[in-house]
Amino acid sequence: MDAEVRKRLMELGDAALSPLGCYVVELQVEFGRNRSILRYFIDRIEGRVTVDDCARGSRLIEAAIEEKSAFGGEYVMEISSPGIERRIARERDFKRFAGAVARVRTRTPMDGQRNFEGTIAGCDGQSVTLKIGDKERKFPYALIARANLVGEAHNREGSHGN
Repeated sequence: MDAEVRKRLMELGDAALSPLGCYVVELQVEFGRNRSILRYFIDRIEGRVTVDDCARGSRLIEAAIEEKSAFGGEYVMEISSPGIERRIARERDFKRFAGAVARVRTRTPMDGQRNFEGTIAGCDGQSVTLKIGDKERKFPYALIARANLVGEAHNREGSHGN
């Protein structure tokens, strides 16, 4: 999928969800022979995502996509919460979950490894910092292939809103 189309669909989703106090965590697109699947994972700025949020969000995002003709072809939309071991990819998510334990997989090895687990110690516009053991390590966003919260730690962290 063209990066600009994906970015546009994410922006439309964020704008459409804003009145609900929600935003897009991740967008997955599966292309099929007859139609594509737009799979949005959404979260609340505060609190937990409800089934009603997903239903209302689906209608709002679909209306925004149709109004802007942002996606060509037939599609089906799915909307759900990101789950306990949710993906974190955006700077605001790293800030929101500072202090929680996360797993980071890098695109290329760093010191001979690609998988890391540690406490989110901070982030800025360029990188996220994990505290791994007694050391802090910076991971530039461009090198992060995937990052997820660790479910058990996330469940213990009641202040993270999810």
